[in-house]
Amino acid sequence: MAILLTIHGLSRTVKLHKPVATTDRGFSDFANFDDTYGAGVRVTESSAEPLDKVWVFIEGGAVNHNNGSAHLNVKQAEKLATALLSWVATQEPGYVK
Repeated sequence: MAILLTIHGLSRTVKLHKPVATTDRGFSDFANFDDTYGAGVRVTESSAEPLDKVWVFIEGGAVNHNNGSAHLNVKQAEKLATALLSWVATQEPGYVK
């Protein structure tokens, strides 16, 4: 599935994707990559009830003072945005895992 995003007159088609992995507890990971300083960025569905929540984890990296922040280039920002939008699509009625 793909969606068309238009922001400030700029349009881009974003191809949504299925989860890239499953956690040990059976929840879906929608992204898992490193930012420009080596911090791990992961988007994972939450187990909190109701299940319409998502975690964005920022872990480690070369910058010790990142305080849970990610330093993203354009490609990485697109990856994060696509992961979040892909998760949003799973919240639609009728979505089958």
